[in-house]
Amino acid sequence: MSVIAYTIVKPQPGRRELVEDRVRRAGAIYAKHGAEVKLSRVIAGPYTNCLTAQRKYDSFSASAKALGALAGDDELSQLQNEREADPAGEILVGREILRVVYGSSAWDTHPVSHLRVYEVNKNHLADALALLPEVEQMVAPSGVNVIGLVPVTGDNMSTMTVAYQLKSVDHWGEVLDTVGTSPEFLSIIARAAEYGTIRMSSAMVPL
Repeated sequence: MSVIAYTIVKPQPGRRELVEDRVRRAGAIYAKHGAEVKLSRVIAGPYTNCLTAQRKYDSFSASAKALGALAGDDELSQLQNEREADPAGEILVGREILRVVYGSSAWDTHPVSHLRVYEVNKNHLADALALLPEVEQMVAPSGVNVIGLVPVTGDNMSTMTVAYQLKSVDHWGEVLDTVGTSPEFLSIIARAAEYGTIRMSSAMVPL
């Protein structure tokens, strides 16, 4: 099981370059303390044009240890002071945590992500997760990696995120044209609707 913490930042008009530089610097600091880091730009969905910083850890213990180390990191403190003295973006999500409950992320080989977030009653979460092996079996021949995540923190704990990880933006388009519109895939989506409702979909590319 792995744990993913993430932050979402919305750059102010004309300040994107500075925000990107700060996000990259933050990413390097997170990596120094043991995180596998993925920096992205949202290209579709509610957070379009925002930047994300995801940090993956092997366990909650590793995540907590890193958080303690970050609290005493002078570089991170300096970066935070710079941001407060000269704000260039709005932090929409400060630090939320997800738990990977199905599959394993493949950021190195599949850097583009299409996320679908479902509102799922806890009584039906196991049923919804049970559909993921079918989804994976359907998309794997097209080179798509699938992971399932549930929240550990956040303002809505009754959600499940399915992340479709792809090799490129072109690959994403090809999969949407083929698998994404196939009767078989749409049948699984219809069955998923028995357990929950999709509330958000978005796409991200590497920063």
